[in-house]
Amino acid sequence: MGYTMRVTIKMIAEKSGVSRGTVDRVIHNRPSVKPEIRERVQAVIEELNYQPNMTARALAKSNVTKTIGVLIANTKEGIFEDEVKRGLDDAQTVVTENGTHLDVRFIEGENTDLIRQHLVEFMNSPIDGLIIYGKNSAELIGWVNRFVDRQIPVVTINTDLPESNRDCYIGEDQYRCGAIASDLMHKFCRNEADILVILGSYKYTGHTARTQGFIDSITKKGFSKQKLHVRECHNNYEETYQCVTEFLKKNSGWQGIYMANESVVACAEAVKTLNRQDDTLIVFHDRSDVNDQFMRDGILDYCIDQNLYDQAYTAVEVLSQHLSLDQPLPSGVHHTATTIYTPSSLPIEDRFCSLYARPVTPYFEK
Repeated sequence: MGYTMRVTIKMIAEKSGVSRGTVDRVIHNRPSVKPEIRERVQAVIEELNYQPNMTARALAKSNVTKTIGVLIANTKEGIFEDEVKRGLDDAQTVVTENGTHLDVRFIEGENTDLIRQHLVEFMNSPIDGLIIYGKNSAELIGWVNRFVDRQIPVVTINTDLPESNRDCYIGEDQYRCGAIASDLMHKFCRNEADILVILGSYKYTGHTARTQGFIDSITKKGFSKQKLHVRECHNNYEETYQCVTEFLKKNSGWQGIYMANESVVACAEAVKTLNRQDDTLIVFHDRSDVNDQFMRDGILDYCIDQNLYDQAYTAVEVLSQHLSLDQPLPSGVHHTATTIYTPSSLPIEDRFCSLYARPVTPYFEK
């Protein structure tokens, strides 16, 4: 007898071109799904002959509840927080069926006392698993190791803590993304221009890896390190605006700017104010409604977009399946999909946070 693969919500989402949360809402006949989307998903469900996971439902009905703590630190309101929240919310809807509950904590800014307070609360709760995003620091690494020592699995998302004993990291390959940025930049700048590289903080593993990937790749192409100007602007609007302004006033002619941090708007507005958009190429990370508009206006050029939604969703999914269904927890580093956008490739009249056909991450692309 041949083996028949069980149809999953992820498979339906990929074939339908929607998020897994949308598929779950269709399956359970919940609201907030456009009629044409619901019809398309339903057709795929019937085509694939999807059958609900009865084992998961039985576990949920047995009142065996597992709690996953989620700590998203050093963030601020904006696209990062919005997309991570959306992924967590959709995942919560799905994993409730497994008897899994999320205890989510967002912390704005670099409030180490508040981060410590939430980790103490998680340790004393106790939780059954932990998803964490934060700056790479000795204290945070120490906390992660304490949870692991207590047999509480830990998944890092978006920026890794590679020196910790965390079980796995789910996020983009930041070093590779920096190299991709250099490919886009070098064709424009060649060896004549100067290039400004701005990262948020060396304490963010992701920002450092992007920057190093960019430098390593572009210098291999023969670009002089003397023409690379690396600055740390702490994701601060004023610092970034001033840094870009000073760079462009000092350097005339063709220039390049690589934004490895979050303050893309400050960069775009500085370039626009100086009317330097025609001779300055800007490569940056992560789409948003504002960034999309700057691209359409010809200020920003290339966007290397990571799937923040899927990073959060996948982390919850694998932890829930491990805790509630005894499935092995993936170990090591697992990279989510990366998409490159140009102004012409942006969806037409499409609000960023309502994208239904956002690329779904290949499960643990390596």
